[in-house]
Formats: sequence, C-alpha cells, structure tokens
Amino acid sequence: PAMPGKHCVRVGIDDLRDYINWIPFFAVWKVRRDSDEAAKLRAEAETVLASMSAVGCGADCIYGLWNAHSQDDAIVIGNEVIPTPRQRVESADGVQLALSDFVAPEGDFVGTFAATVNDRIRTMIEEARADDYRLILLQSLSDRIVEAAAEWLHEQVRKKYWGYAPDEAAHPRDLLRQSYQGIRPAAGYPSLPDQSVIFSIDRIMPLSEIGISLTENGAMNPASSVCGLMISHPDSRYFIV
Repeated sequence: PAMPGKHCVRVGIDDLRDYINWIPFFAVWKVRRDSDEAAKLRAEAETVLASMSAVGCGADCIYGLWNAHSQDDAIVIGNEVIPTPRQRVESADGVQLALSDFVAPEGDFVGTFAATVNDRIRTMIEEARADDYRLILLQSLSDRIVEAAAEWLHEQVRKKYWGYAPDEAAHPRDLLRQSYQGIRPAAGYPSLPDQSVIFSIDRIMPLSEIGISLTENGAMNPASSVCGLMISHPDSRYFIV
C-alpha cells in the first residue's frame, strides 16, 4: 500500500452524480421510487444539483492509511484501541463476526475516512432556513452527497491511494451494490455501532481539517457527515452486531 499518513481531497458535485444512491433519498420523502411523485422529486433534486455545481458545491474528504493489527475484539492503530463488538447471534454461516476478524494480528493496514459537505452547501442550507420545503430538500440531498463522496473516496483508495485493487472495473451503479473488495464500516452503523469510535478516528486523523466538529457525545457537525474505517480483507463484509 501507499505510505501511512493522512490526506485531504475535495470532490465536486459533477464527479459525485453517478455515485448518488437515490433509494434512501426517496425514503426520507416517503415516496415510492417508481411513482410519479418520485420522478418529480428527482427532477427537482437534479435541478438543485445543477445549481450547486454552478457555484462550486461539493464534498470535503479526508482519509488515512495506517499500520494496524487486531487484538482480541479490537483494532489497534498506533495508541488507539478501537473496540469492534462481536455479533450477539450467529450469522447465516454459523459464525459470530467482529470487524477485528478481518485484520491480521500483526503487520496489517487499516484506513480511516471522513466526508462532509463543503462550506458552499452549508451556506445554501443556512440561507434556506425560512423555506421548509427547500431546507428539507437541501438537507436530504446533502446526506446523499456525503454518502456519494464516501463511495467515490473508497473507490479512489482501493484503486489508487491504497491500491490493493488497481484493476477494479466496476461501474458506479455496481459500487452501490458493494460489488468490490473491502468494506468501509461507518461509526454508528450496524457493523460498528459504537458512536464513540468517532473520537478515536478524530485523534488518529483530525476531522477539523475538513471542517467537522464533534459534540461531547460524538455527533458530527455538519450533520451531513460520515466517518469510519476502511478494511481491505477479501472476505470482509458488513453485518449487524
């Protein structure tokens, strides 16, 4: 892999369009994705994306690649011991997984990542406070933009920055089906449910470098932000703890 360390990356709306997963967007609005209402909403969202692109909106990302190893049900990166809870019930193949199972006891690498909306999107959201419909539209789009940025960043890491899958040829639509090697479990999500992991990631790789601040309970500001780990093991997969 590349040398351990952290790097910041900016990505524009136009580079993220193909990575947007619209299914959760429609779920926020409680519309069926194959309905006329969804088609109208998608058209409005595309118009907003075009206006965002015109004024330089996008996402700010940071990633790090680190020497790491597993220790019991934890992943160790430097001085940080990140607990990775084990499943309480067996999965379909009869095992109880923890993310640490996919990291070697010595001599391995693990990535960290974070993505958030850039300052121009934050400004658009603030300016929409008096218009409930536009505010919800911008906020729900921002969530999709950040998730798209995480998907885009993960692809860059796999193919170039970490480079463990340089010949990967998946189309962005395939990426949304997770048809690639490796996973990026996000803090607070089913495979890594402990929100306090965010503090460990922040100590390893300061999230403030891309404008993310943390509350005392580990919530990220802006709310349209995501952070987590990147694991390259070919058998790694997501699961519910």
